Amino acid sequence: MGKEGSISYYPVFYVKVEQPRIIPELSSDSIPSVFSQNPFGAYMLLNSSGHLEWVLCSSYDGVSWDELKEKRGWRSIQVDGTRLFFAGNSKFEEGDGIIDILVANFLSEAGVNISAGLMEGWNAGLKKLYDDSGARAHLFSQLIPELGGHAALYDSYIESLIQELTSVDDMKLELDPNRDGGTLGIQVTFAPGTRLNRIVSRESRSDLEVAEFVPANAKEFVVGAIDGIFAANYLNFHYKASGSVEHEVFQRIRNGFDRLDGGVIDRWDGSWAKWTPEGMDEDVLLLGGDFQSSDLNEIFDMFAAVDLSAINMAFRLDEDNTVVGFTRIRSFDIFESENGDADGIDPRRFYFAVGQGKLVIAESEDYLIELVFQLNRREGIRNSAKSMINQTDGAVVNRFESGMRSGSVRFSEGSIQYKRTDSMELAHAMLVGLIHLLR
Repeated sequence: MGKEGSISYYPVFYVKVEQPRIIPELSSDSIPSVFSQNPFGAYMLLNSSGHLEWVLCSSYDGVSWDELKEKRGWRSIQVDGTRLFFAGNSKFEEGDGIIDILVANFLSEAGVNISAGLMEGWNAGLKKLYDDSGARAHLFSQLIPELGGHAALYDSYIESLIQELTSVDDMKLELDPNRDGGTLGIQVTFAPGTRLNRIVSRESRSDLEVAEFVPANAKEFVVGAIDGIFAANYLNFHYKASGSVEHEVFQRIRNGFDRLDGGVIDRWDGSWAKWTPEGMDEDVLLLGGDFQSSDLNEIFDMFAAVDLSAINMAFRLDEDNTVVGFTRIRSFDIFESENGDADGIDPRRFYFAVGQGKLVIAESEDYLIELVFQLNRREGIRNSAKSMINQTDGAVVNRFESGMRSGSVRFSEGSIQYKRTDSMELAHAMLVGLIHLLR
């Protein structure tokens, strides 16, 4: 991007709010009123050293924006009736051609309240990070300050993650409270032939049979299916890429995973259901596939091999066990304490079981016992949640609330479409977080 001696800036992401009247409804957070009075656009840029910077664009409004500018130490320029604000230590205005790109985007009309998406510098910025370990270290330290001093330990793995992000061709977000019932729409498109593309562009081997064992009145019910074989291959790719990470705690976890038979993951068919039974607070997760009872031995051997004392966490396995028919229910406790000592600390307990090829993880032993009986009899419940699901969906994730679908993720030809009704809360949270970044 640019002339010799100029500073390289890669515009990677934008968010535009064309009808700011929703801003007062955002939250109890302290949001300057100027954001509810003027349309604005916020832009994330990656500079050549690997730091993310922001630029705020808005129609000219001298008093309101100038007060905020003075308070936060911003600088600004004006182009074609548009004010561009940026941090006081930024050299953004010296970037070759970047101003014209941002102004053109800001002045274009999206026709919806909120729009967001990737910009033309996305792939160029990723290539810069992939080729420059120093830029990767700067970005890592900025995004995760707590691990900033360990950036070199994670460098090879970060490189593989950046490689995966190049699979994303495009991403768009739109929200208009006056259209489609306020549905938030997000679409992500992947480059043909990439690993992510193969996960989502193929139909799952499962017909979502797991939903037959979920009551239709379950709370917070989420069900989905992807291609389990390709998902396992994807996980294996990242697991191999993590082999060079030398951080002590990371290595302890990885050594634990080395005790796990890879076939455990391969036996998952890509389907799952998660719900909270009516009248209870505990969650249940059901994974479909061809799991074997011996897989629990592998999983618990893996847990036993992980020492998390360095982060004040400890495991306790099989403190309480029950046998249902020929099925053994195993318990797994997680303790969090200042010194990693489990004594005197109330654990968070999970129960594991395998029934007719399905792996169940639950926080309630009584409910799990009932579910295992159903699985072993291979009898779904009469009023099951499966009646809610359109079986022609193929690979899809659905979220249900009060018996109605409130959100969905659909996979089609290498793209993901996410829609959620009554989603202003999510959009608000995103805007609050974005505005807080503009310091």
